[in-house]
Amino acid sequence: AIEIKQCEFDALICFAFNLGSTNLVNSTLWHKLKAGDVAGASKQFTSWIYAKRTVKISGKNYTINEPLRGLCARRLSEQSLFDGDLKIYPYNHVRVNEITIRELQRQIAKEQAGANRKPVIDYFENLITKYSE
Repeated sequence: AIEIKQCEFDALICFAFNLGSTNLVNSTLWHKLKAGDVAGASKQFTSWIYAKRTVKISGKNYTINEPLRGLCARRLSEQSLFDGDLKIYPYNHVRVNEITIRELQRQIAKEQAGANRKPVIDYFENLITKYSE
């Protein structure tokens, strides 16, 4: 058994309510917490901001893990609660990290060559713009 603070418990309940208890107990967040790495567990909240989405680029379907602004806001709020800060991050004040989107861009662009790369780059430039508004 591990001892946790009330704020950590509350954040974990919120997390489990959204993702399910199975995802929680199988997560790196949970394993770090069980190992006593509370700071490491806290950093894991922001790993859970993605939703699978199929996008069609140049006639080919790709499944990507797209960062969602709403999940970013939720995870940052849960992380803050876990840390005892109790900050709430409104949806409209959260910006998805551009580096994360660029990494997705590189992942798909590696699968395409030459002239087919432009639609991939255009798609992700639009995604960056969307999340930077």
